[in-house]
Amino acid sequence: MTVLAGGAMKPIDVCIPTKNRPTHLALALSSLYHQTYRGFDVIVVDDSATPVSTVPIIKLWSKMLADNGIKVTFYRGTGAGPQSAHNVSLHKTRKEWLLRFDDDCYIAPNYIEKLLGPGKEFLSNQKVGAVGGSVPYVRGYDVLDTAPPDEYGKMLKQPDGTVVPYEQQTVVYNVPGAYYVTHIRSSFMYRVAAAGDVGGYPTEYSNVGHREETHFTAALHFAGYDCIVVPSAVCWHFQDYEGIGGIREGYENDDDPKLRKQQDADEKKFQEWVKGAISRGRKTR
Repeated sequence: MTVLAGGAMKPIDVCIPTKNRPTHLALALSSLYHQTYRGFDVIVVDDSATPVSTVPIIKLWSKMLADNGIKVTFYRGTGAGPQSAHNVSLHKTRKEWLLRFDDDCYIAPNYIEKLLGPGKEFLSNQKVGAVGGSVPYVRGYDVLDTAPPDEYGKMLKQPDGTVVPYEQQTVVYNVPGAYYVTHIRSSFMYRVAAAGDVGGYPTEYSNVGHREETHFTAALHFAGYDCIVVPSAVCWHFQDYEGIGGIREGYENDDDPKLRKQQDADEKKFQEWVKGAISRGRKTR
């Protein structure tokens, strides 16, 4: 089902890449079931060893969503990381917007409604390329603090001259309204046409999911699109390393030397790309 009450087309597909953790995915799907805004369908890009669509709890949540007018479609992934999964969703979607979040995320009931902006203004504003929210990182019951703003993009100058520490936006809820950023991390909604303008997700990064979304949204920024953060839109990110699937399956934690080696290589690629983007300058729209 792709229409809303009254016959209007749904504007959003939600893309969730997943790998070998159906329990996490079930929790993510349950958060979609409880959304206050329902103008979306769901794309699951599956890199699991056994197709996740055959797992009873996933079949149950897919049916519950379908019974509420939200279609869940499953596609096989390529195993080449989140950037590849999101390029699959870009190829498959027929909607105007895609909302991405990981299978170990849980979004607040008003998350999508908040991302749309007051009166859904971000949906209709052709200059808006991407909109994200707050992404508290959780392990067990502890909300992690974020790194100090010391890398490119972490200190963001606003049009009025004020500066917002970007990395800290993930745990700052008391910033009123919305603010502009040069890139967005983790979970966000983006315009499909804008993604086409920048060639989709970059494929030169490793499969551990480091910097692919940073590069993608920064490319939107340099292409002249606005990237916006709405702090009151909350997506909890659990980041479970205890051998329970995911794109970082096989790594013990963030300090695993093999993981760090891949992330360091990705970081170097990103920094080189940023230098080139800055030298070329930002386009205007």
